[in-house]
Amino acid sequence: MKNDEIEPKIKYSKVTENTSREVPQLEQDIDSLVLDNFYAQHDQQREKVKSFNINWDAFADTYLNQQTLKLVKVYDKGDDESRLTQLQKGGQEYTSLFVSLLHNVKEESYIQYLLTFVDEIIFEKTHPNRIQNFLDLRKSNSEYPFKTFMRFLEQPDPYISYLGSKILATLMVHSKELDEKDVYITFKWVSSQLQDININKKKIAVLALKIFLKTQALRQYFVQHDGFIQLAPLLSDQLHAVVYSKENKDKHPDRDLQFIYDILYCFWLLSFDEETGNKCFTEQSGVVKNVVRLVAECEVEKIRRIGFACLRNLKGRGTSASQMIYAKLHHTLRIFQNKVFGDKDITDDINVLNEVCEKQLIEMTSWDKYKQEILSSDLEWSPSHTSEKFWRENVNRFGEDDFVIVGVLVELLNSKKPQVQAIACHDLGEFSRYHPRGKRFIQEKNIHARIMILLNESHDEEVQKHTLLCLQKIMVANWEYLSKN
Repeated sequence: MKNDEIEPKIKYSKVTENTSREVPQLEQDIDSLVLDNFYAQHDQQREKVKSFNINWDAFADTYLNQQTLKLVKVYDKGDDESRLTQLQKGGQEYTSLFVSLLHNVKEESYIQYLLTFVDEIIFEKTHPNRIQNFLDLRKSNSEYPFKTFMRFLEQPDPYISYLGSKILATLMVHSKELDEKDVYITFKWVSSQLQDININKKKIAVLALKIFLKTQALRQYFVQHDGFIQLAPLLSDQLHAVVYSKENKDKHPDRDLQFIYDILYCFWLLSFDEETGNKCFTEQSGVVKNVVRLVAECEVEKIRRIGFACLRNLKGRGTSASQMIYAKLHHTLRIFQNKVFGDKDITDDINVLNEVCEKQLIEMTSWDKYKQEILSSDLEWSPSHTSEKFWRENVNRFGEDDFVIVGVLVELLNSKKPQVQAIACHDLGEFSRYHPRGKRFIQEKNIHARIMILLNESHDEEVQKHTLLCLQKIMVANWEYLSKN
C-alpha cells in the first residue's frame, strides 16, 4: 500500500484546509471477514425497510403539494434504473424533497424509509452531482442538510442512528465550509458513543469515524478533543477478546473481526498526520503494541493488511520504531517473511517494516533490548540476564521512571510460564545484588514476600532453584564471596 496512493484528502475549509482526493475503498470486499450479527442485522433491516408500503397521500396538504406528491410516488415505484434517470433529470428537486420530508416527519418507519432513499442516492456513484445537490441546499435553508441529519444521531433506533451518522459524515467531509457548532455537536455524539457501555453504539460511531477521519481538518479536531484517547481502549478490548478466544477455544462474546478492521482503519487514517504520529501513538496509548499483537493474532488478511499499512505510516514518527521492537514486530515479520499474500501491498509493507526494525535494533543499546524484552512479558535466557558486564553497566537504569522495570519483573512472578517466573526471580536477585539500594528497595516494597509465596506454590524445579537463589542474594551481604566459596 503506497502512501502517495492512499493519503486521504478531501476539500475542506474554515476549520482547516485540505486538497481533493478520496480514499480508495480499502474495505470494498470483506468476504474473508466473519460478519457479526450487528452488521448482518443492518443489511436485513435495509431489505425490510425497502419493502415498506408507504402511504405518501398521508402527507398531502402538509409536507407535500400535488407536484411533490407526484414526484415521490414516481420515484418510489421505480426500479433502480428508472430512479437513476429521475435523479439525472431532477436531482436537485428530489434532494430538496427528501431532506424536507426528513426534517419534518416524526414516524420512525417513514424516517427509516427516507434515510434508505438518501443513502442510496449519495452512494450511487454513477450520479455525478449526488453529494453536491445536498450541499447546495444550504443556499435556500441554513438548517439543510447538516442539522437535518444531526437530529438522527441520538435516535434510539440503531438503523436510523447508523444511516443518519453515515450520511452526515459523508456530507461533512465533502463540504468546503462547516459551522464550528455543527462539528462540535457531531463529535460530542461520537465521543459519547465511543464511551458507551453498549458495544453496538461504539460500532456505529466507529463506522462514522471511518468517513469523518478522511479529512485532515476533522482528524485534527478529533485528536484535539481527546478522540484518540477514547478510541484506543476499543483496540485493547478487542485484542483481549481475540486472545481469550484463542486460549479458551471459545469465541469471546465481544470479539468481532469486522469491528477490529474498522478500528484499525481509523488508526490508519490517523497515522497520516505527522503531529498525531509523534504525539499520540505513544507507548502509554498502547496502540502500536496492540496493532502489532492483532496483526500476529488475527488470521485474516485484510486485518493484517490495514495493520501493516498503519505501522508503515508510523515510520520515523515519535517512538513508534522502538515500540514496534518492544512488541516484537521483528519476530512477527520473520514468520510472515516467506508467506505468500494475495495482496502485493502487504509484502511491500513487510519489507519496509523489516528495514525499520533492523535499523532500530542496531541503534538500540543493550539496555534498550533488555527493557524491550521485559516489557514484552515474553522472557528468554538472553545474554543480558547472565552477563555481569551488563548488570554492572546498566543497574542504575533500573531506577528510571520510578523503578518501573522492577515493578514489571515483580508482576511477571505471576506469569503462567515457569521460565518467565524463573528469569524474573533471577533478575530481581541481580538487581538486589548490584544496585546500591537494591536490597533495601526490595525489603521496603515487600517484594521478598512475593518471592517466598512463589517458592512455596511452584512445583517447577527451575522456578524453585531461582527463587532460592534470589532470596539468598537479597539476604546475604557479600554474595560474590559466598558464591565463589
